[in-house]
Amino acid sequence: MKKDRLYLILKIPAMCVAIAAGSLLAGEGQVTVCEACNIHIPVADELELELGLDDPRINALRQFYQAQLDRRRPSRNSKDHRNALEEYKPVVADARKATARILAPDKRAQQVAFATIVRKDGYLVSKASELPPGKIICELADGRELSAELLDTDATWDMALLKINADNLEAANFGGSNSVEPGTFLAAPGAGQYPVAIGVASVAPRNLSPANRGFLGIGMENDSDGVRIREVQPDTAADKAGLEKGDVIFKINGREIGSPAQLAQLVSGSIPGDEVKIRFRRGEDEREATAVLGSRRLAPRGGEPGRGSRFGGVLSEKRSNFPNALQHDLTLNPNECGGPLVDLDGNVVGINVARAGRVKSYAIPAADLKELLSNLDLGKFKVTGNNELQKQLQDVDEEIAEIERRLDEARKRREAARKAIEQKRKR
Repeated sequence: MKKDRLYLILKIPAMCVAIAAGSLLAGEGQVTVCEACNIHIPVADELELELGLDDPRINALRQFYQAQLDRRRPSRNSKDHRNALEEYKPVVADARKATARILAPDKRAQQVAFATIVRKDGYLVSKASELPPGKIICELADGRELSAELLDTDATWDMALLKINADNLEAANFGGSNSVEPGTFLAAPGAGQYPVAIGVASVAPRNLSPANRGFLGIGMENDSDGVRIREVQPDTAADKAGLEKGDVIFKINGREIGSPAQLAQLVSGSIPGDEVKIRFRRGEDEREATAVLGSRRLAPRGGEPGRGSRFGGVLSEKRSNFPNALQHDLTLNPNECGGPLVDLDGNVVGINVARAGRVKSYAIPAADLKELLSNLDLGKFKVTGNNELQKQLQDVDEEIAEIERRLDEARKRREAARKAIEQKRKR
């Protein structure tokens, strides 16, 4: 008896879905599915299935099935299951107050991106390439919908600076450490109490822009004592520094090197023009060389596939060439970028900037965002360029040289005074 009742309970919804789909194809009329439940579904007197692909009823059926797919629940073993997200509600409680939704002006219910409140007097940042043209509507965590003014954009970071007419807002807490180690648990707050996604940091922050990434110019392989050079590309930093095939690199700038990945991460974290001191073995001899890093020149590639052509979900249009980015495995949609990324203490460690692969998303680290916002009082982004940094470094070197010159003169005067005292004593 119980088995029959269970069968009936499961059968009725299935019948409803099937008949509803038929009704979308057929048109008018109605049928009684269950008199006891008083369920009536409109159907046609005659079911006609010979429809063209442009028929509006075909499109309606497609939308119906897509809605069913959109409402599918993740597996109970998935990190995006409601049970897993439940545990992170306290983690995102504060950051969600600093999270806003950017809505399409013509379709208020459609979210195009998240935004992060960075100052309580109404300044926010968001992902620039996802913003709608023209009017921008910003929905705050308390439900208020306000017009946002686009003050500035930075194409390098794909960030936009917005201003809304509001005060006493909850700003993001960029506290804690500026470094996020791989394996750190992370969460992305949304408009509700639950995070939109949870996961872990996959790779430490690194430069994703080939043109601004240091390049040594060697092929590498593992070696028990470090990294063995398999080849040296001509006219590169390694070639000019005198490195040769078969050399084993075991230190760069005083840091132990144990694998090709470690060496590549250290070098690519530098910029072209940086000097690196390389300790290596050639046969039985230990040697040191100084290499001035160059930049990798990549051949032009063909156009990337469209947003919907990648397996595993829709990707962001702008998802590469960031000067620095923290990679994590949170499964975000492109319209969920622009919001904060928090650690288990609720500290905002970055701003999500791109969905780049099936299990790969990027965030701008908090330290870089602070620098980007360093001139916020003027309503503009500001990032210190390499030329300005080189000038600052030169100015500091000149100051140090001047201090050392004065210190040397003071030492000479002190020595002369000591000699004068000794001579008086002898007299």
